[in-house]
Amino acid sequence: MKLISAQEGLIKKAKRQQKLAEYSKKAEFHCGGNLFHVGKVSYGCKSCFNNQDNNFTWGVQLGEDVGLPNVCNFACAHCFPQNTNVENCVKNNYVVPADLELSMFAKENIKEWCRTRKRLDFFLYIFTGMESEPLFYLPVIEEYMNFYINELEPIYFKRGFAKVYTNGVFLNKENIQRLINIRIDEVRVNVAASNFSKRVYKNIEEAVKHFPTVTVEVPLWPPQREGLFKMLSIINDIGVKHLDLCQVEIWNQDSLKKISAVLPDETEYYQVGHMMNIEDGGLYEELVKEVIDKNYNYSVIDCNALVKLVYEGKSPANDMTFEDEAFDEI
Repeated sequence: MKLISAQEGLIKKAKRQQKLAEYSKKAEFHCGGNLFHVGKVSYGCKSCFNNQDNNFTWGVQLGEDVGLPNVCNFACAHCFPQNTNVENCVKNNYVVPADLELSMFAKENIKEWCRTRKRLDFFLYIFTGMESEPLFYLPVIEEYMNFYINELEPIYFKRGFAKVYTNGVFLNKENIQRLINIRIDEVRVNVAASNFSKRVYKNIEEAVKHFPTVTVEVPLWPPQREGLFKMLSIINDIGVKHLDLCQVEIWNQDSLKKISAVLPDETEYYQVGHMMNIEDGGLYEELVKEVIDKNYNYSVIDCNALVKLVYEGKSPANDMTFEDEAFDEI
C-alpha cells in the first residue's frame, strides 16, 4: 500500500471533478465544494447535508444495536466492520427471536434525545447494518416503525422519511410488501455485494414498482470496475432514481488487512478524520462521465470523505436541494 497525504488525495479528486464540471453543466458542486453530483439528491441523504443539531436522524445498525448477532449472506472485504464484539457470522438465513420487542428503555431514550434538541426540522429513520443484512431483521424494523408512526410522530406532528439498506438478495415480493406496510419510503440496494447478480436486478425492478424511491448504493471497489460500468445502463432501464457511489472507507486495522490483501500494492490511501480512504484513481469521475454522455435519468452522488465534513458541521450545507422537498411540509 502507498500512503499519501489527505491534501494530495483530495487535490487529485478536486482536479478531476473540476475538469468534469467544465465538461458538462450537469455536474454540480454544493456544500462549499465538498459535494459533487449530477441531478437532485435523494431526500434520504438529507441528514448527511445538515447539521446534526437541527433534525432527528436515528440510525439503527441491525444486529449489534439491538443485542443480536451480526448476520449477513456475504463477507465483502470492504464492508463496514462491526463496532462491538457481538457474534458475527455469514449464512443464508437468520430468524429474529419471536419474543423480541422494542424496549421501553429504547423508546424513552429516543424521546429524551428529541427533547434535548433545540430544533427538529425533519425526521429521518435509517436501517442499515455493519456486517449484517438488514432484511434478516425485518421484525426489528417493524417494531421501530410502529413506534415512530404511532408514538413519536404524533408528539411532534412530523411525518418522517424511512430508508432501508440491503444487498437485495432477499428483496422479494413478500418482503417488499412488508416494507410497504410499515411505510418505508426508500430502499437502497448494494447490487455489487452479489457481484451484480441477475436475481438482485430482478428484485430491484420489482421494488421500483412499489417504493417512492429506489436507490442503488455501491462502493467504488476497483476489482468490480467492469461490473460497475455494466450496471449503469441496467439500472437506468429498470427505473432507479438515484445512484450513490461510495468511497471505500477503512475503519480499523482488521479492515485495512482485508482490503490491502485484495488490492494491488500500488493502491493509494489517505486519511480524513479518523478513517482511511482509498484513492480510486478517477473511477468515480469516469462513471459519472458515462452517465452524462449516455444521458441516463438517475442522479449520481459522490459519497466520499468530504461529505463527512458537512455532516459534522464543518462545511456549509444550506445550499442543497433534494428530491421531494414536500416532506418538509407534511
